[in-house]
Amino acid sequence: MSDSPALAAGDIVEAIVKDHVQPTLAVLMASFLEQVTYRDSDFPMTESAYADFQETMVSSLRNLLIPNGLECHVEEIETRALGTITLDVRLVHVQPEGVAVPIVLCLPAGSGSARGVACYSGHSAHGLRDLLEPDSYQAGIACRLAEAGFATVAVEKLDTGTLVRTVGKGSDEPQIASHLLAWGDCTRSLQIRACLAAVETLMEHPRVEGPVGAVGVSLGGWLAVITALLDERIAAVADFGMKTRFLPPDRLPADYDGIFDPCHILPGLNRLGDRNLIPLALAPRRLLAGHGAADPASSAQAEPHYRRLQQAQYAALGAADRFAWHVHPGGDTLPPQPVIDFFRDAL
Repeated sequence: MSDSPALAAGDIVEAIVKDHVQPTLAVLMASFLEQVTYRDSDFPMTESAYADFQETMVSSLRNLLIPNGLECHVEEIETRALGTITLDVRLVHVQPEGVAVPIVLCLPAGSGSARGVACYSGHSAHGLRDLLEPDSYQAGIACRLAEAGFATVAVEKLDTGTLVRTVGKGSDEPQIASHLLAWGDCTRSLQIRACLAAVETLMEHPRVEGPVGAVGVSLGGWLAVITALLDERIAAVADFGMKTRFLPPDRLPADYDGIFDPCHILPGLNRLGDRNLIPLALAPRRLLAGHGAADPASSAQAEPHYRRLQQAQYAALGAADRFAWHVHPGGDTLPPQPVIDFFRDAL
Protein backbone atom coordinates (compact mmCIF):
# COMPACT_ATOMS: atom_id res chain seq x y z
CA MET A 1 0.00 0.00 0.00
CA SER A 2 2.83 2.40 0.72
CA ASP A 3 3.79 2.35 -2.96
CA SER A 4 0.28 3.21 -4.20
CA PRO A 5 0.32 6.41 -6.31
CA ALA A 6 -3.13 7.28 -4.97
CA LEU A 7 -1.58 8.09 -1.59
CA ALA A 8 0.41 10.86 -3.24
CA ALA A 9 -2.48 12.20 -5.29
CA GLY A 10 -2.91 15.23 -3.05
CA ASP A 11 0.66 16.32 -3.63
CA ILE A 12 0.35 15.65 -7.37
CA VAL A 13 -2.80 17.76 -7.71
CA GLU A 14 -1.31 20.57 -5.64
CA ALA A 15 1.75 20.64 -7.85
CA ILE A 16 -0.47 20.83 -10.94
CA VAL A 17 -2.94 23.53 -9.81
CA LYS A 18 -0.93 25.72 -7.45
CA ASP A 19 0.02 28.21 -10.16
CA HIS A 20 -3.55 28.39 -11.51
CA VAL A 21 -5.69 29.10 -8.44
CA GLN A 22 -5.85 31.50 -5.53
CA PRO A 23 -7.21 30.83 -2.03
CA THR A 24 -10.98 31.30 -2.03
CA LEU A 25 -10.80 33.89 0.76
CA ALA A 26 -8.36 36.01 -1.24
CA VAL A 27 -10.63 35.86 -4.29
CA LEU A 28 -13.72 36.84 -2.32
CA MET A 29 -11.97 39.71 -0.54
CA ALA A 30 -10.68 41.09 -3.84
CA SER A 31 -14.11 40.69 -5.41
CA PHE A 32 -15.73 42.69 -2.62
CA LEU A 33 -13.25 45.54 -2.99
CA GLU A 34 -13.77 45.60 -6.78
CA GLN A 35 -17.54 45.22 -6.96
CA VAL A 36 -19.02 47.30 -4.11
CA THR A 37 -21.28 50.11 -5.27
CA TYR A 38 -19.80 52.82 -3.04
CA ARG A 39 -16.28 53.41 -1.72
CA ASP A 40 -14.64 55.96 0.55
CA SER A 41 -13.24 57.68 -2.52
CA ASP A 42 -16.79 58.51 -3.73
CA PHE A 43 -17.21 61.01 -0.90
CA PRO A 44 -17.89 63.85 -0.54
CA MET A 45 -20.67 63.78 -3.12
CA THR A 46 -22.58 66.58 -4.74
CA GLU A 47 -26.04 67.18 -3.37
CA SER A 48 -27.79 65.27 -6.18
CA ALA A 49 -25.37 62.30 -6.08
CA TYR A 50 -25.65 62.18 -2.30
CA ALA A 51 -29.47 62.12 -2.51
CA ASP A 52 -29.22 59.01 -4.71
CA PHE A 53 -26.78 57.36 -2.29
CA GLN A 54 -28.98 58.18 0.70
CA GLU A 55 -32.10 56.81 -0.99
CA THR A 56 -30.26 53.62 -1.99
CA MET A 57 -28.94 53.05 1.52
CA VAL A 58 -32.24 53.75 3.28
CA SER A 59 -34.36 51.71 0.86
CA SER A 60 -31.92 48.80 1.12
CA LEU A 61 -32.12 48.87 4.91
CA ARG A 62 -35.91 49.13 4.80
CA ASN A 63 -36.29 46.22 2.38
CA LEU A 64 -33.91 44.07 4.41
CA LEU A 65 -34.99 44.88 7.96
CA ILE A 66 -38.67 45.87 7.84
CA PRO A 67 -40.07 44.59 4.54
CA ASN A 68 -43.50 44.04 6.11
CA GLY A 69 -43.51 47.09 8.38
CA LEU A 70 -43.19 47.03 12.15
CA GLU A 71 -45.68 44.29 13.04
CA CYS A 72 -45.29 45.16 16.73
CA HIS A 73 -47.70 45.48 19.63
CA VAL A 74 -46.75 47.38 22.79
CA GLU A 75 -48.09 46.15 26.14
CA GLU A 76 -48.08 48.28 29.29
CA ILE A 77 -46.74 46.41 32.33
CA GLU A 78 -46.05 48.62 35.36
CA THR A 79 -44.99 52.10 36.41
CA ARG A 80 -42.72 52.76 39.38
CA ALA A 81 -41.13 55.83 40.93
CA LEU A 82 -37.36 55.67 41.25
CA GLY A 83 -35.87 58.65 43.07
CA THR A 84 -36.37 61.74 40.92
CA ILE A 85 -37.60 59.84 37.85
CA THR A 86 -40.43 57.46 36.96
CA LEU A 87 -39.96 54.14 35.17
CA ASP A 88 -42.75 53.00 32.86
CA VAL A 89 -42.03 49.37 31.88
CA ARG A 90 -43.58 47.96 28.71
CA LEU A 91 -43.14 45.03 26.32
CA VAL A 92 -42.78 45.26 22.56
CA HIS A 93 -44.21 42.09 21.02
CA VAL A 94 -42.41 41.60 17.70
CA GLN A 95 -44.59 39.77 15.19
CA PRO A 96 -44.80 37.23 13.67
CA GLU A 97 -41.91 35.77 15.67
CA GLY A 98 -43.59 36.54 19.00
CA VAL A 99 -40.49 37.78 20.86
CA ALA A 100 -41.39 40.22 23.68
CA VAL A 101 -38.68 42.87 24.11
CA PRO A 102 -38.75 44.91 27.35
CA ILE A 103 -38.53 48.69 27.02
CA VAL A 104 -38.47 51.24 29.82
CA LEU A 105 -39.70 54.81 29.55
CA CYS A 106 -37.73 56.99 31.94
CA LEU A 107 -39.67 60.16 32.72
CA PRO A 108 -38.18 63.21 34.44
CA ALA A 109 -39.61 64.70 37.61
CA GLY A 110 -42.73 66.82 37.34
CA SER A 111 -45.52 66.76 34.81
CA GLY A 112 -44.26 69.13 32.16
CA SER A 113 -43.32 68.39 28.58
CA ALA A 114 -39.88 67.10 27.61
CA ARG A 115 -37.78 66.29 24.59
CA GLY A 116 -37.38 62.57 23.94
CA VAL A 117 -34.32 60.37 23.38
CA ALA A 118 -34.31 56.66 22.47
CA CYS A 119 -31.43 54.74 24.08
CA TYR A 120 -30.16 51.51 22.57
CA SER A 121 -28.08 48.80 24.20
CA GLY A 122 -24.64 47.70 23.17
CA HIS A 123 -23.14 44.29 23.86
CA SER A 124 -23.49 43.33 27.48
CA ALA A 125 -24.44 40.45 29.73
CA HIS A 126 -27.43 42.57 30.83
CA GLY A 127 -28.04 45.25 28.20
CA LEU A 128 -31.16 46.97 29.48
CA ARG A 129 -29.77 47.26 33.00
CA ASP A 130 -26.65 48.96 31.63
CA LEU A 131 -28.85 51.70 30.17
CA LEU A 132 -30.27 52.34 33.64
CA GLU A 133 -27.27 51.88 35.96
CA PRO A 134 -24.77 54.78 35.97
CA ASP A 135 -21.69 52.66 36.72
CA SER A 136 -22.01 50.54 33.56
CA TYR A 137 -20.01 51.09 30.38
CA GLN A 138 -23.25 52.43 28.89
CA ALA A 139 -23.30 55.00 31.71
CA GLY A 140 -26.95 54.43 32.57
CA ILE A 141 -27.57 56.99 29.84
CA ALA A 142 -31.37 56.56 29.83
CA CYS A 143 -31.59 57.50 33.53
CA ARG A 144 -28.93 60.20 33.27
CA LEU A 145 -30.80 61.90 30.44
CA ALA A 146 -34.07 61.66 32.40
CA GLU A 147 -32.40 63.27 35.40
CA ALA A 148 -31.26 66.02 33.01
CA GLY A 149 -34.87 66.67 31.97
CA PHE A 150 -35.34 64.42 28.93
CA ALA A 151 -37.93 61.68 28.49
CA THR A 152 -36.13 58.54 27.35
CA VAL A 153 -36.86 54.98 26.33
CA ALA A 154 -34.33 52.21 26.99
CA VAL A 155 -34.55 49.12 24.79
CA GLU A 156 -33.34 45.63 25.70
CA LYS A 157 -31.02 43.74 23.33
CA LEU A 158 -33.11 40.75 22.29
CA ASP A 159 -30.36 38.17 22.90
CA THR A 160 -29.12 39.59 26.19
CA GLY A 161 -30.03 40.08 29.83
CA THR A 162 -33.72 39.59 30.55
CA LEU A 163 -34.18 37.60 27.33
CA VAL A 164 -31.52 34.87 27.74
CA ARG A 165 -31.84 31.29 28.94
CA THR A 166 -29.80 32.08 32.03
CA VAL A 167 -32.48 34.64 33.00
CA GLY A 168 -31.18 38.11 33.78
CA LYS A 169 -27.55 37.87 32.72
CA GLY A 170 -25.77 36.40 29.71
CA SER A 171 -25.96 36.27 25.93
CA ASP A 172 -27.55 33.90 23.40
CA GLU A 173 -26.27 35.91 20.45
CA PRO A 174 -24.51 33.21 18.35
CA GLN A 175 -27.37 30.76 18.80
CA ILE A 176 -30.06 33.29 17.89
CA ALA A 177 -28.11 34.87 15.02
CA SER A 178 -27.27 31.55 13.38
CA HIS A 179 -30.85 30.32 13.84
CA LEU A 180 -32.30 33.42 12.22
CA LEU A 181 -29.82 33.37 9.32
CA ALA A 182 -30.76 29.76 8.63
CA TRP A 183 -34.41 30.83 8.77
CA GLY A 184 -33.76 33.55 6.19
CA ASP A 185 -33.83 36.45 8.65
CA CYS A 186 -31.28 38.29 10.77
CA THR A 187 -31.02 39.48 14.36
CA ARG A 188 -30.95 43.11 13.32
CA SER A 189 -34.40 42.81 11.74
CA LEU A 190 -36.07 41.80 15.01
CA GLN A 191 -34.02 44.30 17.01
CA ILE A 192 -34.73 47.23 14.71
CA ARG A 193 -38.46 46.54 14.78
CA ALA A 194 -38.34 46.75 18.58
CA CYS A 195 -36.20 49.90 18.35
CA LEU A 196 -38.66 51.57 15.97
CA ALA A 197 -41.65 50.57 18.10
CA ALA A 198 -39.89 52.11 21.12
CA VAL A 199 -39.50 55.41 19.24
CA GLU A 200 -43.21 55.33 18.39
CA THR A 201 -44.07 54.67 22.04
CA LEU A 202 -41.85 57.53 23.18
CA MET A 203 -43.31 60.00 20.70
CA GLU A 204 -46.87 59.04 21.62
CA HIS A 205 -46.31 59.72 25.32
CA PRO A 206 -48.29 62.81 26.38
CA ARG A 207 -45.24 64.41 28.04
CA VAL A 208 -43.02 64.18 24.95
CA GLU A 209 -43.09 67.02 22.45
CA GLY A 210 -40.98 68.16 19.55
CA PRO A 211 -38.20 66.24 17.84
CA VAL A 212 -36.55 63.20 19.40
CA GLY A 213 -33.01 61.86 19.40
CA ALA A 214 -31.29 58.47 19.51
CA VAL A 215 -28.13 57.38 21.28
CA GLY A 216 -26.03 54.27 21.85
CA VAL A 217 -22.53 52.92 22.40
CA SER A 218 -20.95 49.92 20.67
CA LEU A 219 -23.79 47.97 18.99
CA GLY A 220 -26.15 50.58 20.47
CA GLY A 221 -24.53 53.25 18.31
CA TRP A 222 -25.24 51.22 15.19
CA LEU A 223 -28.83 50.65 16.32
CA ALA A 224 -29.25 54.40 16.87
CA VAL A 225 -27.94 55.18 13.39
CA ILE A 226 -30.04 52.58 11.55
CA THR A 227 -33.20 53.35 13.54
CA ALA A 228 -32.78 57.02 12.63
CA LEU A 229 -32.30 56.17 8.95
CA LEU A 230 -35.62 54.29 9.05
CA ASP A 231 -37.48 56.97 11.02
CA GLU A 232 -36.94 60.53 9.76
CA ARG A 233 -38.60 61.95 12.87
CA ILE A 234 -35.35 61.29 14.77
CA ALA A 235 -33.69 64.68 14.46
CA ALA A 236 -30.37 64.03 16.20
CA VAL A 237 -28.12 61.02 16.81
CA ALA A 238 -25.26 60.47 19.26
CA ASP A 239 -23.30 57.54 17.82
CA PHE A 240 -20.52 55.94 19.86
CA GLY A 241 -20.53 52.65 18.01
CA MET A 242 -17.10 51.21 17.21
CA LYS A 243 -15.60 53.10 14.28
CA THR A 244 -14.30 50.12 12.34
CA ARG A 245 -14.76 48.55 8.93
CA PHE A 246 -15.46 44.92 8.12
CA LEU A 247 -12.81 44.85 5.42
CA PRO A 248 -10.30 47.72 5.26
CA PRO A 249 -8.66 47.90 1.82
CA ASP A 250 -5.22 47.08 3.24
CA ARG A 251 -6.41 43.93 5.06
CA LEU A 252 -4.53 40.80 3.96
CA PRO A 253 -6.24 37.39 3.76
CA ALA A 254 -3.84 36.04 6.39
CA ASP A 255 -5.14 38.69 8.83
CA TYR A 256 -8.86 38.48 8.02
CA ASP A 257 -11.08 36.71 10.58
CA GLY A 258 -14.43 37.45 8.97
CA ILE A 259 -17.33 39.24 10.66
CA PHE A 260 -16.69 38.17 14.22
CA ASP A 261 -20.03 39.38 15.59
CA PRO A 262 -22.98 37.65 13.85
CA CYS A 263 -25.52 40.26 14.96
CA HIS A 264 -23.79 42.69 12.58
CA ILE A 265 -24.47 40.49 9.55
CA LEU A 266 -27.01 42.26 7.33
CA PRO A 267 -27.44 39.92 4.35
CA GLY A 268 -26.63 41.65 1.08
CA LEU A 269 -26.01 45.14 2.48
CA ASN A 270 -22.25 44.93 2.05
CA ARG A 271 -22.78 44.91 -1.71
CA LEU A 272 -23.34 48.65 -1.32
CA GLY A 273 -20.08 49.20 0.56
CA ASP A 274 -18.41 48.70 3.92
CA ARG A 275 -20.28 49.60 7.08
CA ASN A 276 -18.47 52.91 7.62
CA LEU A 277 -20.68 54.35 4.86
CA ILE A 278 -23.96 53.64 6.69
CA PRO A 279 -23.76 56.63 9.09
CA LEU A 280 -22.97 58.91 6.13
CA ALA A 281 -26.59 58.53 5.05
CA LEU A 282 -27.73 60.55 8.10
CA ALA A 283 -26.51 63.88 6.71
CA PRO A 284 -27.54 66.63 7.13
CA ARG A 285 -29.26 65.62 10.40
CA ARG A 286 -27.52 66.57 13.63
CA LEU A 287 -24.86 64.00 14.46
CA LEU A 288 -22.43 63.63 17.35
CA ALA A 289 -20.06 60.77 16.55
CA GLY A 290 -16.94 59.50 18.23
CA HIS A 291 -15.17 56.79 20.16
CA GLY A 292 -12.78 56.19 23.03
CA ALA A 293 -9.08 56.91 22.67
CA ALA A 294 -8.38 53.64 24.50
CA ASP A 295 -10.31 51.65 21.87
CA PRO A 296 -7.41 50.62 19.59
CA ALA A 297 -9.48 49.41 16.64
CA SER A 298 -11.55 52.59 16.45
CA SER A 299 -8.51 54.77 17.01
CA ALA A 300 -6.81 53.16 14.02
CA GLN A 301 -9.75 53.39 11.60
CA ALA A 302 -11.96 56.26 12.75
CA GLU A 303 -10.01 59.19 11.37
CA PRO A 304 -9.72 58.12 7.69
CA HIS A 305 -12.91 56.06 7.36
CA TYR A 306 -15.38 58.01 9.52
CA ARG A 307 -14.51 61.52 10.71
CA ARG A 308 -12.97 62.79 7.47
CA LEU A 309 -15.74 61.39 5.30
CA GLN A 310 -18.55 62.66 7.54
CA GLN A 311 -16.97 66.07 7.99
CA ALA A 312 -16.44 66.44 4.24
CA GLN A 313 -19.95 65.28 3.31
CA TYR A 314 -21.66 67.55 5.83
CA ALA A 315 -19.59 70.46 4.51
CA ALA A 316 -20.49 69.59 0.91
CA LEU A 317 -24.17 69.80 1.88
CA GLY A 318 -23.66 73.19 3.53
CA ALA A 319 -24.24 71.68 6.98
CA ALA A 320 -20.76 71.57 8.51
CA ASP A 321 -22.07 72.95 11.82
CA ARG A 322 -24.47 69.99 12.18
CA PHE A 323 -21.69 67.43 12.59
CA ALA A 324 -19.58 67.08 15.74
CA TRP A 325 -16.83 64.63 16.62
CA HIS A 326 -15.80 63.65 20.14
CA VAL A 327 -12.96 61.41 21.27
CA HIS A 328 -13.10 60.66 25.00
CA PRO A 329 -10.27 59.16 27.08
CA GLY A 330 -12.00 55.83 27.78
CA GLY A 331 -12.44 52.68 25.70
CA ASP A 332 -15.63 51.34 24.15
CA THR A 333 -17.77 53.37 26.57
CA LEU A 334 -20.36 56.14 26.47
CA PRO A 335 -19.37 59.64 27.66
CA PRO A 336 -22.58 60.88 29.37
CA GLN A 337 -21.96 64.61 29.72
CA PRO A 338 -21.06 65.31 26.07
CA VAL A 339 -24.18 63.34 25.06
CA ILE A 340 -26.39 65.32 27.45
CA ASP A 341 -24.89 68.61 26.23
CA PHE A 342 -25.37 67.56 22.60
CA PHE A 343 -29.08 66.79 23.00
CA ARG A 344 -29.66 69.97 24.97
CA ASP A 345 -28.36 71.89 21.97
CA ALA A 346 -29.72 69.67 19.18
CA LEU A 347 -33.27 69.19 20.47
